[in-house]
This record gives sequence, structure tokens and C-alpha cells, in this order.
Amino acid sequence: MAGQTMEERLYEELEPIVAGYGLVLVDLRAQIVREVLHVQVVIHAAAGVGIDDCAEVHRMAAPRLEALYPDRDLHIEVGSPGIDRTIRLPREYRIFQSKGVRVYSREKQQWIAGIIHGSDEGGVTIVRAGEQQRVPFADIQKARLDDSQEV
Repeated sequence: MAGQTMEERLYEELEPIVAGYGLVLVDLRAQIVREVLHVQVVIHAAAGVGIDDCAEVHRMAAPRLEALYPDRDLHIEVGSPGIDRTIRLPREYRIFQSKGVRVYSREKQQWIAGIIHGSDEGGVTIVRAGEQQRVPFADIQKARLDDSQEV
């Protein structure tokens, strides 16, 4: 626990709650603004995420957050990634495997688009027109989901 950021700690606390509903915790952002703890939770399911999923995760996460931060007012938002989500973390490539993506390569100074074929600790493999291209995470300047690649 020592050395963890608030977001890392909250991710560890909420991930099992989200997984208990058959969902994946994609991302969590937290910040304190004017003494209020603002938490944004992004969840995903292969079959899609509905408003009932968001409401259930909110209902179950709120008591846990209140227990962790009893001296703070809370503002919690739960949502889905959206079709053009900016990918922030390497683990998101595993979550969104088989989805369309566009990554900007620093080395090539261009966008690489296709379908996420797989990823490991070093990078992501993207398939376009039957050809695979590996892009190391260190080379990715920015990335976002792109459903137009799935057609």
C-alpha cells in the first residue's frame, strides 16, 4: 500500500466489486476538489454496458468509498468507455482485444489503424488487411478506440 497513488488504491478496492458483476474495470480517476472526492469509474463488458450496470456498480461502490474516505463528500460517476475512448493504460489493449484502434507512432510519425490482435508487457499487435504490426508501448504517443476499423 505504501507508495500507491489514491487512484491505484481505489482501483484495487473497486476492481473486485466490478468483477463480481461480470464487468471489467477499465479505468478509474480520482481527485479532490474543494474537499469533495470526485471518482470517475469506467466499466466494460463484451456484450455492452447499460445504465442498469452503471447504476449497480455505483450502488455497490459508494459504501466502499464512504468507508475509505469517511471525512469527504463523494461525487461518483460510472460510465462505459465509449466508441472513441482514448486509451491511457497498457492493460486496456487486452480489455479491448478484437476492437478497432488507432495509435500514433512516435517513430513513424503517423497513425497506425486496425484491429487489436493482442498485447503483452511490451506492446500491442494490430492487424490491418491481414497483416500484423507490432507497436511497442514506448512508441505510442496517443491511442484511441476507432470503431470504423471494425467494418
